[in-house]
Amino acid sequence: MSEEITVPVAHRAVMGTGPYWFFARIERDAGAIGCQRADGVAWVPFDRFCWFLPPYSLVELQFQEFHCVSTGVFCSGPFPEGVGNEPILFEAPTDPCPETPEVIAALVAGAGKSIQISRSQTPTALGSACKNVIDRHFDSAVPLSELAQTLHVCPAQFSRAFKRDYGVPPRVYRHRLRVLHAIMKLLAGDKIAQVGFDVGFGDLSRFYKQFRAVTRTSPGTYAPG
Repeated sequence: MSEEITVPVAHRAVMGTGPYWFFARIERDAGAIGCQRADGVAWVPFDRFCWFLPPYSLVELQFQEFHCVSTGVFCSGPFPEGVGNEPILFEAPTDPCPETPEVIAALVAGAGKSIQISRSQTPTALGSACKNVIDRHFDSAVPLSELAQTLHVCPAQFSRAFKRDYGVPPRVYRHRLRVLHAIMKLLAGDKIAQVGFDVGFGDLSRFYKQFRAVTRTSPGTYAPG
């Protein structure tokens, strides 16, 4: 999947991969991109770079008048062994973007110096537990308040712990997981009306609203035909 990306102004975006892993090769020709970490923004020093995001990664990106061509692969299948489970970024070779998990794994494993790009390298025990319970139940209709109860904390504690460690409210993170899951289902040919319910939205109006908030387009954009 190759696309041209333009971010004409300073912009912040949060990306969660959900149950999928993601690999992309980026060719930058203008502007700057950085990854927010606990110790500050790590600005990317390369014009041509790759990033690898394992399942349930969460990264926060900072753009400044950015333009690039991105070629990426989203996959729900198991990733070959020997590759770490942390989101990383590294300078890309001159070869085209690999397309199979085996070739991607070899490239990631053989990468030289890499930059860790996770939003939180050292989350607190509670923050990590909050993220884990959202990851397990993001496509269910269970309210976040009930997920908080499973950890024996109140909803306010749940929200504060998650946002402190990961930079966004838990509801925003869950919306992004649901929308990404919806995109993959739509690309696979599932019907729009059913997808909204399958990924955890209680009604179609909420599904359309949150889908557009995340992607700036409608679900129909990703429906084949």
